[in-house]
Amino acid sequence: WNIAYKELNDTDIQFLLNEIETSKKQKLASLFLTPVNPLNPQIPQYSYFDQIQKPMDLTTLGWLVKQKRIKYMYEFLKDLKLIFQNFIQQSQSDLLQQTASDYEALIVKAIGNRFNF
Repeated sequence: WNIAYKELNDTDIQFLLNEIETSKKQKLASLFLTPVNPLNPQIPQYSYFDQIQKPMDLTTLGWLVKQKRIKYMYEFLKDLKLIFQNFIQQSQSDLLQQTASDYEALIVKAIGNRFNF
């Protein structure tokens, strides 16, 4: 877990930004790409924002990294996980929930290979 408390340097930040950009090109990235629009008529009757306390998406995560608002690896991993936890929490489909888990694992594996975790 030492890597979790590693302060991100410029090389780390560039790597994470590249991984986010790479992950945005994946087949199902559109599900996780941008913030949820509260005015979208496709959002179920209940409010997404009643269930989800801290929305997160890949674009916002990339912005936080680029602006150096994320300083440590654990902060990055926490927000990355939040993207998929939020999706799973509000999704009604087992298939979509599994897709989110698989997509998260793919990104974490790529990052883990670089940072040895």
